[in-house]
Amino acid sequence: MKVATYLDEHNNKFWMDALFRGNYSEVVYEMFGDVLREVIQPGDLDTVKNDWVGINYYFNNRIGHEVAKNHPTRGRIFDKLLGLSFEAAPTTHLTDMGWPITPQGLGDLCLRWTAEFGDVLPPIYITENGVAYDTDISADGKIHDNGRIEYLNDHLRSIRDAISAGADIRGYFQWSLFDNFEWGFGYEKRFGIVHVDYQTQVRTPKDSAAWYTRVIETDGASLVDPVIEKDLLAE
Repeated sequence: MKVATYLDEHNNKFWMDALFRGNYSEVVYEMFGDVLREVIQPGDLDTVKNDWVGINYYFNNRIGHEVAKNHPTRGRIFDKLLGLSFEAAPTTHLTDMGWPITPQGLGDLCLRWTAEFGDVLPPIYITENGVAYDTDISADGKIHDNGRIEYLNDHLRSIRDAISAGADIRGYFQWSLFDNFEWGFGYEKRFGIVHVDYQTQVRTPKDSAAWYTRVIETDGASLVDPVIEKDLLAE
């Protein structure tokens, strides 16, 4: 539990407490106290104000004693600084990034913040959420990226469930509209709902683009329950 607490304080509450409560927790001072005392000036935290908070979410992590060699977060600098390590959440479904698919975690995170910060938490926007799949153009000239549709459907359902349970979530930004240059992988990974031919620059909307359009037009009414047969998503 102590390891999990340290990681949560470092990745989340280090920022959240300062932004919404105007202070840092005892755990953060335990980790970075000397540095914080040097740089924080009187009144600094009194001036902080935010109209909303953004969440970039792709997958859950579990804390473990040893990081799997192929885990995407292995070797990050804060692992070494804090003595923390990660294990991927248990799942048989992985994206082309090698990331586990854990949609429930997005809604859970929004609800946890809502419970922990209460009235001081501003409205939430999901500022990044999406999936990398390199789906080829089919013989019919279309791109049938059903895996992306399923991913987005399940994450949007998780958000809707969180809203129903009391989270003040105002918006969702899908990553991304077009296939693009990913900072860590260049043109190798494709997150877009619109395919880009990098040689010709031709844009081809994928099946997920039509599906996402329908979700917007119906204000989410076209989302299906994750336990329902997934071929309903592509109808």
